Amino acid sequence: MRTLLTNLLTTTAVLLSACSAGTTTSPSKPDQGGATLTPTATVPTPAFEQSVLFGDLIVGKRVNADNTRELDMTAVHLGTRAAAWQQPALFRGNEAVQVGANLIHYDGRHALVVRDGSGAATRTVELPASVPNQDHLVRAQVLVQGDLLFLPTPRALLAYRVADLTSGAGPVTPAWSQSYAAGTGSVTGQVLGEIAVSGTQVYAAVITYNDGERTTRTTLHALDAATGEAKWAKTLYDEATSSTSRTAELAADAQGVYVHLSGTGHITAFSPAGAERYRTADFYCPGGSTDIWAHLTVQDGLLFGMPLGDTCFSAWKAQDGARAWVFNDAQGGTVAQRPLVLRAAVYITNGRLIALDAQSGAVLGTSAPIERAQSMTGTVLYDAPRDQVVVWAGQLQFFKSVK
Repeated sequence: MRTLLTNLLTTTAVLLSACSAGTTTSPSKPDQGGATLTPTATVPTPAFEQSVLFGDLIVGKRVNADNTRELDMTAVHLGTRAAAWQQPALFRGNEAVQVGANLIHYDGRHALVVRDGSGAATRTVELPASVPNQDHLVRAQVLVQGDLLFLPTPRALLAYRVADLTSGAGPVTPAWSQSYAAGTGSVTGQVLGEIAVSGTQVYAAVITYNDGERTTRTTLHALDAATGEAKWAKTLYDEATSSTSRTAELAADAQGVYVHLSGTGHITAFSPAGAERYRTADFYCPGGSTDIWAHLTVQDGLLFGMPLGDTCFSAWKAQDGARAWVFNDAQGGTVAQRPLVLRAAVYITNGRLIALDAQSGAVLGTSAPIERAQSMTGTVLYDAPRDQVVVWAGQLQFFKSVK
């Protein structure tokens, strides 16, 4: 099977070596300065990967001190900072979403699990038998839009009615699904990459490959969110002589969908109807050359591209694709997480918590080093009821916002 296709089904760590040369861009602001961000409280419980907020709780994956073994799924109260509950379950925050009084998460095997505030599993919904068992989703996310939950696995995109998952009665089948069959030899196969949802449409990046013919194609599909009906498709990459497929990172808002294709340095924006709105100039980190990205996100009118393997990330204006600023963190590693945007400030962790001005990229504050706050571990969350910024990595730490 193709090199990057295999990586998509296993781990993004392999992608760190996939780089290509390109023109670099000087950072618009220095990588130091601002106020010192001091935690208001610290809980000495380590977590790994991305965590998720669930009512008055933060839920994460607890690991041992050496970070070599997953212990359980654990919850801490955001107000009292006391341990709330622990459950012997496989867990990743990017595979979980709060829906009303329930937390719904993928179990890292072949089911969706519904939990109440006590952590008890009130329902386990097995995926259709036609969907192969799949380990964790790596970079993809479980998403909710309206009354539907979308679960992207490499071999199927499943849409469930939230009410069916949380009602606790009767069998549950997807409202609709799209299958992507594996291929071997001269048999053409497909694999689903990332998805994004906005309004009435789901956007999906699909890789089609034929190893025998040495062909590969990456296509962006727009589907009706309610029915799964195909609306339009755009070919992003078509190669007849390559043994390496290309993934794509997606983000979406009311203006449409934004796409970064691996192996390139630009973002292409499409309208909800599929018309190309713009294509940004190529971007590479200062002193770097990575054209594989960990994430592309859109928040508060800004696009954020997070290169995988270099030490910077950049912001663009979603309206027209103009680059707003570049932040280069010479003191850290790869900024491979989705940032938090809160009251015109951008928060990320990269060995420490960093707050930037959303409009200029200027550093507003940095914290002391935070153990394990790297990649998706330590993804910054905002606890609105208590107006606090939360980071869970080597320890669980709470901070005041800078604005």
